[in-house]
Amino acid sequence: RQYVALHGTEAIIPHRNKGKRRPEVDRFWYRERQHVEHTVARLKHYRRFATRFEKNIQSYAAMVALACAMMWV
Repeated sequence: RQYVALHGTEAIIPHRNKGKRRPEVDRFWYRERQHVEHTVARLKHYRRFATRFEKNIQSYAAMVALACAMMWV
């Protein structure tokens, strides 16, 4: 959390410590973070995405777009 704060951003991951005072977490951004993490987890089911066969960024971005389209359909 200190590293994140030093770089001018805000941590949106809630603490897991029980019994201690927890910092308040913005629920909207936490929900958005969950959407991103779940999408990445679903994308990793595609072997080509998980192993990153495409080495240049344009081909990899096209593969990500194709995998997202396949998930959406």
